[in-house]
Amino acid sequence: MYKKKIAIITTLFLIIFSSCIFAATEEYADLQNSKINVSNMVNSQKVNINLDGNLIDFTQDTVYPFIYNNNTFVPLRIISETLGADVSWDSTKFVATIKQGDIVIEIPLAKDTILMNKNAKKMDVSMKMGDDNKCYVPLRFTSEVLGCSVNWDNTSQTVYILTEKEKNVSHGLVGKVNNTCITQEEYQKILAMYIKNYELESGLDLSSKNTEKEKNDINLLKEKLLEQLIMDNLLYQDAIKNNIQIDEQKINTLFDNFITSAKANKEFNTFLKDNRIDDTFIKNQIRKETIVNQYKDNYIKKLDLSDKNLELYYKENINNYKRELVNASHILIKTVDDNFNPLSEETIKEARSKTENILTKVKSGEDFAKAAKEYSEDPGSALSGGNLGYFSKGLMVPEFEKAAFSLKNGEISDIVQTKFGYHIIKVHNKKEELLDFEKVKENIKTKIQEQELKSKIEKLKKEAKVYKFLENIKGD
Repeated sequence: MYKKKIAIITTLFLIIFSSCIFAATEEYADLQNSKINVSNMVNSQKVNINLDGNLIDFTQDTVYPFIYNNNTFVPLRIISETLGADVSWDSTKFVATIKQGDIVIEIPLAKDTILMNKNAKKMDVSMKMGDDNKCYVPLRFTSEVLGCSVNWDNTSQTVYILTEKEKNVSHGLVGKVNNTCITQEEYQKILAMYIKNYELESGLDLSSKNTEKEKNDINLLKEKLLEQLIMDNLLYQDAIKNNIQIDEQKINTLFDNFITSAKANKEFNTFLKDNRIDDTFIKNQIRKETIVNQYKDNYIKKLDLSDKNLELYYKENINNYKRELVNASHILIKTVDDNFNPLSEETIKEARSKTENILTKVKSGEDFAKAAKEYSEDPGSALSGGNLGYFSKGLMVPEFEKAAFSLKNGEISDIVQTKFGYHIIKVHNKKEELLDFEKVKENIKTKIQEQELKSKIEKLKKEAKVYKFLENIKGD
């Protein structure tokens, strides 16, 4: 009887033990199957991380941050240790433990609930395992639980992190480049002028933007301006370091021209007063801009942009100077009037029905050119049977271009709707054209100049201490 009980207990133990092993093995298999292809993620979108004004260098560890499901992920060990925390990994429970002072955070792999000092806390996204067998955590959540503030800058694809000791740096500032502060007051004045110039050139009123998209567009514009000011300050500081000077008479002449123009425009003069943009501010901006422009000119002059080097670039990037051309015809039934105002709903329905009837005819074999002459409402091509000749990408509206370049020779599209109306497209031929070196030489020269300047700015940025306080520029 005793032996029988022992046998039963042993059997139960083995069942429980084997089921635990099976569950652990099954969980491990699930984790293996859910690994993220890190190299693909990194290559698809580069992400920079700026901690307390300094860019984090991930190259030494050959692991990089990446974006996955709209979240920035970073290597757990590197980001935790960078933020001054200790990290350990339990390979039996698949749990990472982060310790910083009195804070103990336990993060299980592939689960959205963590323990923070033994209290459960939900994460928006879980920690992931990469196919390099390293753990990756959501940057914002990890940084914030360790007491940091986090901001994403879409313009430079950079995450700006401020630790607790550096948070007070941001008071009254929108940015800082080494020891040069960009104050909110200075930024607001430059932003006002930036928006005013944009409105004068485009005829749009940016002050009446109310929808979410319009607000987001304005915030993006603000981010771009801040990035521009950061770059200008980097170049200005290097210009001063290299003793680049401008004749004060030139500054005075540019200033006088600006003031004369402003006084001639009563509305613009009022705008300057309303935004407290005084002569001193304007002159300082002109001086800074002139010095930066001189610095750029000097830098570009040092580049070897001989025809020999330009042609070498052309040959090395020859595929960039090949373009696909398509020869197509179309039939247009308009949904807008001659002033591009939409027609009535009833008229648009009739236009759709008419287009469908024409499509049936040409798909059934009716001569396309004849149908275009008879039905098309495009005055520029109808008389020539709808023929548009050869065109490259970037010349037609996106919907039309996508359809035309996806068709085979002799193929007729279904109905394609654009802002002009309903189109039926027929492709006659496609060919590839190599742009002649002499035609693109100046474009190559400009491209190299821009690339070299961009590389110089990136080098200066890596060597500098750069802060962005994005929370101080965004509206509601």
